[in-house]
Amino acid sequence: MTIYQKAALIIAVLTITMSSNISAVYASPVETEQMMRSFFQEEKSDILETFEDEDYEKWKKTVGESSKIAKVITKDKFAAFIKARALARQGRYEEAVKIADGLRKEIKQGLSRV
Repeated sequence: MTIYQKAALIIAVLTITMSSNISAVYASPVETEQMMRSFFQEEKSDILETFEDEDYEKWKKTVGESSKIAKVITKDKFAAFIKARALARQGRYEEAVKIADGLRKEIKQGLSRV
């Protein structure tokens, strides 16, 4: 797997997890692919807009302030996700992977506790 592919996959998994309360961080590659197909067939523009606007408070309201994922994603974790997305878009894949993979592990650990 190339660094570009790794960055794209990790950021996609985080996008799905942060957008739908699906614990994609636990999923196998096949399950992740199925979740991605389902995710992109649904309307997620409100949540994706919060990523583009870098708006944590709006994201939290959109996913539900009492949702499991909102309890795990802090303002700092949201900012780290936004930074990883920006780095990947700039072609700085290794930096993006480092941040996104660390964040994925933190989210996985956090979801196991909630």
